[in-house]
Amino acid sequence: MSRRFCCGIQALLSLFLVALPITVVGCRPTREACIEYEKVPNAKWNRGQQLSYRFLVTEAHRPYYFDLLIRHNNNVEYCGFDVLATLSDSASYERRDTLHLLLAEQVGLWRGSGVALTELSFPYLQGVKFPTSGIYTLTLEPCSERPSIGGIENVGVVCHNRAGATW
Repeated sequence: MSRRFCCGIQALLSLFLVALPITVVGCRPTREACIEYEKVPNAKWNRGQQLSYRFLVTEAHRPYYFDLLIRHNNNVEYCGFDVLATLSDSASYERRDTLHLLLAEQVGLWRGSGVALTELSFPYLQGVKFPTSGIYTLTLEPCSERPSIGGIENVGVVCHNRAGATW
């Protein structure tokens, strides 16, 4: 091997080792929480459009808590809708849930807080323990009969390790 090739590999390896912790630690639960949002293009969440969130489980024996955060504008077309949530790792763990997210008690009477955008928090998994430490992915997608849910601006996930925390 040439010296130039070895130096190139070492530089690439160094870059990878520096970039990897930034990518993974960005979603790592801390004492407070990891909050990550995904913007919904054109404020219209289409059926089959997956939003993905990655996070690092550092202690499999410790309980983790997940909340979903929905930010919507005043043009939401429905009082509620269903979401398919899939939590998995790269090996063999997978958990699927269908969640009904109720945005309003009746048309125009929004739950949550905000003026231009209303934000609601929905408890998803409370005190779940994972089989192993590692990187897990949570994907969310609407699963109703409707082709899209208009008015949804952002969808977020909070991962934390405190029971009873509110966002």
